[in-house]
Amino acid sequence: MKASKPYFSHDIATKSDEKIIRLMFDFRKNKKEFSEYILQELVPHAAYAIYWEIIEYLHENTLKVDELEMLSDVLRVDLDILEKILNNYELFKIKDGAYISERVLRNLKLQEEKSEKARQSANKRHSKNKKYNECQSETISEPEYNEEITMSIIRIYNDKFKKSQIVSKENKHRVYKIHTENNLTLDTWNKVFSNAKRGWDIGDKKNVKPSLPLILDKWDSFASDDYFLAPDRESAAEKAAQIKLEEAKEQAEKERIRKIEDAERENAYNSITNKEESFEYMCKYCPSLKKIDDNKFIRRNATFKELSEKYNFSIEEFKEYRADFLLRELEVNND
Repeated sequence: MKASKPYFSHDIATKSDEKIIRLMFDFRKNKKEFSEYILQELVPHAAYAIYWEIIEYLHENTLKVDELEMLSDVLRVDLDILEKILNNYELFKIKDGAYISERVLRNLKLQEEKSEKARQSANKRHSKNKKYNECQSETISEPEYNEEITMSIIRIYNDKFKKSQIVSKENKHRVYKIHTENNLTLDTWNKVFSNAKRGWDIGDKKNVKPSLPLILDKWDSFASDDYFLAPDRESAAEKAAQIKLEEAKEQAEKERIRKIEDAERENAYNSITNKEESFEYMCKYCPSLKKIDDNKFIRRNATFKELSEKYNFSIEEFKEYRADFLLRELEVNND
């Protein structure tokens, strides 16, 4: 059995912690004390930290595709770096115009499940106390209760589960009530306990056996001939292995394509010699520059800043070229 990945909870308000705020302020204030080499070595760690800042943000907010400039300002991170982390490594996906993370969705689902389990546990305790109080008002001497029939059913249960369990008064009355209200036979109880003994899977645990109260809660399901059919574990394992293999192939193909695209982008950038080639590069390889009109946004973009300074062009010149580029692209698509 393969062990699951280790897990630890991550406080989504970590960045607001007073000690973390002081840490970030101190490093920002004293960054000139570090050599260029040390700062370069910190770059991949910074990218990892930015990833977690995005994850923390997505736990409480929706991040739309056109809100990256806002998040860039909030996190104090260059927009190009933010775009690269969000778009280039399959850490995030875009759905309905917003970025999503499988990790965040999984965490939120786990949180929901824990809340639901807590609610169910509270309801179960309430129900159990209510049933117990109702049973307390009954007495063994009530004419409809039959100890002999009840104990016959309990013996079947103990024989199936290899127990010598002393059953509470509450559960005895539940057994007899189910038996009489549904006109059951001892053969039916034998089937109920036989099916229950087969159990079911919970996570990595196999064939978990239910308790008597749970059997009584679901006696009609356990009485079904096909409710608890044993799973075909061998077929399930083969199917899971095949799915895993297909996913690995798909991931490898995506990685191959990503490397080709990265190399193509790098080659295109290195081959730029003038402003027209700069415009072409930005329209092809910078999605945000291709679609966002805001001058402030364009001016802050690291790629635009670097190329415009190197080849001396303005935002208006770029926008004019971009309009022609988009028109040509539209004509090609229509053809």
